[in-house]
Amino acid sequence: SGDLQKQMAALRIRSASMRLLVLTIFAATLVLAVVLVHLTIRRSVLVPLAKTQSELAHERDLLRILMDHIPDCIYFKDADSNFVRINKAQAALLGVNDPAEALGLSDADYFDPAVANKTRADERRILETGEPLIGSIEHITRHGLSRWVTASKAPVRHEARNANLIVGISHDM
Repeated sequence: SGDLQKQMAALRIRSASMRLLVLTIFAATLVLAVVLVHLTIRRSVLVPLAKTQSELAHERDLLRILMDHIPDCIYFKDADSNFVRINKAQAALLGVNDPAEALGLSDADYFDPAVANKTRADERRILETGEPLIGSIEHITRHGLSRWVTASKAPVRHEARNANLIVGISHDM
């Protein structure tokens, strides 16, 4: 019985050692798996995401340069003909200091009713038919002042917002 107890004690010690070894191997494997997953996510997701964000920032900067420096009026409108974005030239035409002041407003807020109604009808037709309006000669009046412009407008699908927009550019004649 003494030998049996010694053998049982030795088996318990070996069993505990084996459990400790298996637990150590499991912990090391888990750490290695975490490191590999992190590296995979970094290589597969984060690096391409950073590249895409950089490219998007570059495109945004180019659009901002265009919007800030082109003397023609450039504007984006939603399906209700409200301004979504305008450039500095369009802001000057509307009589606002900052293009952001016009966001959410429409031609009806700035131009004589006849001009605003014609513009709204043209934009509805563009959205309904999907056909752009190119080189339209328009007479616009604002507070008794008038000017002639050539306007081109086209429908644009904004997938991220699931919305239809109008993009337009007007050139003083």
